[in-house]
Amino acid sequence: MTAARTERLMDVLFVLLNASQPLLREQIRQRVPGYDQGSDEAFQRMFERDKDALRDMGVPIELKNFDALVDEAQGYWIDRKTWLLPELHLSQSERLLITLAASAWEDQQISSVARQAAHGIGTMANRPLDAPDMRFAVGQTTLAELFSSINSKNVVEFEYQSKSSGTVSVRTVQPWRLLLTNGAWYLVGYDEERQDLRTFRLSRILGAVTVTNRVADQEVPEDLDTRKLVEAWSVDPAHANQAILGIKPGTCPNLRLRSSSIDIADDVDMVKISYGHQARLVREIAAVCNDVVSIEPQSLRDEVRNYVSRVLEVHS
Repeated sequence: MTAARTERLMDVLFVLLNASQPLLREQIRQRVPGYDQGSDEAFQRMFERDKDALRDMGVPIELKNFDALVDEAQGYWIDRKTWLLPELHLSQSERLLITLAASAWEDQQISSVARQAAHGIGTMANRPLDAPDMRFAVGQTTLAELFSSINSKNVVEFEYQSKSSGTVSVRTVQPWRLLLTNGAWYLVGYDEERQDLRTFRLSRILGAVTVTNRVADQEVPEDLDTRKLVEAWSVDPAHANQAILGIKPGTCPNLRLRSSSIDIADDVDMVKISYGHQARLVREIAAVCNDVVSIEPQSLRDEVRNYVSRVLEVHS
């Protein structure tokens, strides 16, 4: 489709959307640039092609009576109520979630589009909302190295924090697959120390991934079902534990969204969170640790301190 025709289709759409009543074909010809050139037959053919193209795009162009007293007089019309989005009525929580979701995009171009869309939705709801900036604290900096190693079939090494014990050890892995599920990236491969298939969550990899010169000698199993391997990660056990966090007012939206109750105060808000996977909560607290002033129980506080200390050691 040429640029001239695209511009003409947009003009037809704008003219019909802004019309207060059905428009006769001749009225459309007078208002759309490009239709006033050539003969009547050329205009008829051009308009029919444009009208069909807009209908193929889902634009509901209707033919309606132009004058109630004259049945033969019919014009073209787009019913804004049936085609355009209805008026939005969003709650404060819904608008906050939309704004936070838009702010979570790391990609510059997508982030710009997402923020504009979120602002537009807020404006349509007559209450635009500004929210604190938030980024997903997932280990995506290792993706490039892991994708490259899978393609080249090179063995990789990295420091990894155990999900069960929290201990850190160096793992040597022959990478097979990368999988994104439930907002988290996973590496599936052959662990040379364990001599078996293992699944690694990228957010638990500490520091950089080293791609070695050794070529993997283990073949990927034909019946490998990567999604079944990570199902256990997404299953949250019963919320048997409860954390009480003191956080600065207006901060830590990721923790506030998980809370079961919040006691608002002038200096510190007390936030209660029920949780099952302590390691997951530790990472969320560590991502905003500058705004968290107190943590209970003590075991959770110690784990957050240890996690932050390990991160600082890696980046020292």
